[in-house]
Amino acid sequence: MAFALLYAPVACHYFVLRSHTKLEDTQYALVIPEVVDLEIYAQEYWNLGNLDYKDFHVSSLGDAALRFLTCETIIELATPDQVKRCQVMLFGTVIWSKQQRTRIEIAVVEATEIIDFIYKLSRLCFPERKIIKYKNKNLIISDVFTGAIADNLVKGFPWWANLYTIFKNKSLLKLITNDGVYKMIQNSEWNLESQKLFIKACHEALKKIYAKIYGRTKEGQYAQIERENIRILSQLGRCTNAENFRKFIAEFWGRAGQLSILEKHWEELLPLTSGIMDWKVARDLTFIALASYPKSNIVEKQILEISDSNSE
Repeated sequence: MAFALLYAPVACHYFVLRSHTKLEDTQYALVIPEVVDLEIYAQEYWNLGNLDYKDFHVSSLGDAALRFLTCETIIELATPDQVKRCQVMLFGTVIWSKQQRTRIEIAVVEATEIIDFIYKLSRLCFPERKIIKYKNKNLIISDVFTGAIADNLVKGFPWWANLYTIFKNKSLLKLITNDGVYKMIQNSEWNLESQKLFIKACHEALKKIYAKIYGRTKEGQYAQIERENIRILSQLGRCTNAENFRKFIAEFWGRAGQLSILEKHWEELLPLTSGIMDWKVARDLTFIALASYPKSNIVEKQILEISDSNSE
């Protein structure tokens, strides 16, 4: 093991993780590849030198592992029967030892075909990174959503699981683009079609609620759409059990009025809305539905058209 450690600096991969809420906090990830053929790996590793330094900035442990495993250079190393796998360690400061970096998390990550697809999709749907000015320095911030999705994939969860923790954080919520979440929903493969139908029902409800707000807004006044979003998110955030959520979703859809998707697919949606399935799944789906509602001109035009028809 000691002999192997001598080669760690030239054989492993290193990534920088900067906090999205505390820019001064930085962690580091060490990716240790699972090498089947040392000679081939040594030859191909040189190709990683063509990457830009910005490619070594990630937003989570899972993001670091999958960034390495899905790199085209690394993919070339794998034979058809070889599983792409690596070990990743996260280093940061702890309360009892702030003077040095301590290993705070470790995981063995395997990139299956579906994980590979969803992770690459997330990188296409969300911006790779942002450059932020902080204390006269330019800091690179990787996308928070890509990191959260990568961690879910690494842990074996659906890509959208537990993302409500991001949406509840106002500092993180402003970093998320609606278009990115919407593209993920449209292009991802769903284990249950009812999950996608549930999101569509929420989108239809939002469109009708927004239309009613536009219809009540007098000429020259500003439609309070953002205030409505905050109110809905606040109500959803207070759902701590199945009963709370059932009450929320009933009131949310009830305020919208008649929903064609709900009428047509109520039997498929019943397990999600009644609590037969885990209510937390439905809560997560509601959060990403709210975060992904498209704000394109086409959708806004549709809202106005509905509003005009209602006023008539």
